[in-house]
Amino acid sequence: MILVMQGDFQGTVSIAKAETKVDQAEDKLRFEYKKIINAYEALFVSSQDLIGEELQNNYERYIQGLFAGSQDLNLPVLEGIQRKMGDISLNLTLQRDDIRKRRVVVGQREESDSRWYNPFSWTRKKTVNVYGDEEYVDLGEFWKERFIQIEIAFTRLIQDARNEIENGKNKLTDRFIEYMNNEFEPRFNALLDSLRGKIAERKERELALEEAKVLRDWITSFKSKLDQTLAV
Repeated sequence: MILVMQGDFQGTVSIAKAETKVDQAEDKLRFEYKKIINAYEALFVSSQDLIGEELQNNYERYIQGLFAGSQDLNLPVLEGIQRKMGDISLNLTLQRDDIRKRRVVVGQREESDSRWYNPFSWTRKKTVNVYGDEEYVDLGEFWKERFIQIEIAFTRLIQDARNEIENGKNKLTDRFIEYMNNEFEPRFNALLDSLRGKIAERKERELALEEAKVLRDWITSFKSKLDQTLAV
C-alpha cells in the first residue's frame, strides 16, 4: 500500500496541491493503520478462544478426569490489543524546507521595439514575458524523506501486535499452569498419603509411588510441551 501511494507523489506541484495530497495520504495511511489493528484484534480474540478451549480440554483430561471434585478452570479474560497500539505518528505536514522557489513566466507585456535610427520603427511594439518567483513542492523528494518513517511505523505496529498475541498466549498458559499446580499438588500429596496408609505390600507400594512419580514428572514438564502444542 505504501509503495502504491508513492505513485501519487511524483513531479512538482503548488503548495496548495501538495497540502491536498498530503491530507489525502494521511487519511489513507490512518485508515490502513486502523485496518491492520482491527485485523490483529480479531486474530488476538480468535487465538485466545482457541488456546482457552485447548487448555480447558487438557484440564478436564488431566485434572478433572483424574481427581473427582476438582474446581472448574477459571482463565482470565485478557484485554485486546486495540487500546495498546495507539495512533500512528506520521508527521507528514509540509515544512518550510519542503518549499522551493523557481523563476517562471507570470504574464506578458508590450514594450517599445523602436530604433532611433529607423523612423519606421518608432511606433513598433513587441510582447515580452514577465518573470516572477513561484513556490512549489517536489513531491518525489517529499515522499522519499517520509517513506522510511512511515514504513518503520507500520513495521513496528505489526511486530507489536504479534508480540501482544504471543504475550496473550503465554499469560493464559502461565495461568493454566498455576491453576494446574494449585489443583494437582494437594491432591497429589493426598494420594501419596493414602497410598502409604493403605498399601502394605512393598512391591505394590513401590509401583504406586512410581506411577505417582510419573504423573508428577508430567506436570513438571507440562509447560514446555503445552507451548509446543499451542504455538501460534
